[in-house]
Amino acid sequence: EAEGAKATAKELTADLISERARSEELQCKLDGVLRAAAERELAAGDLQGRLEASLAARARVEASLDEARAAAEEERKSSEGLRARLNAELDSVKGHAQGLEEENEKSKERERMMELKYAE
Repeated sequence: EAEGAKATAKELTADLISERARSEELQCKLDGVLRAAAERELAAGDLQGRLEASLAARARVEASLDEARAAAEEERKSSEGLRARLNAELDSVKGHAQGLEEENEKSKERERMMELKYAE
């Protein structure tokens, strides 16, 4: 009976040693998995930071584009106003030139009439 107990104790000791080795092996694997998870978490944090910086840069670019569009629209409106004023001035000058041409024609007609009158 003592021999049986001794054999059982040896088996239990061997099982305990085996389980301890397996536990240490699993602990190493767990440490590796935890280390990899921490590295992935750091990488994810880095990516998140870069994404946020990229989104902020995009927002700044979009704001600049909006400002440029608004400035271009103001410039277009100003240009249209200037074009309208210039066209009105041109029409006025054309009207004045036409009036001068008509006056000149009348003057030439009067001059011819006077020449005919004096010629008689």
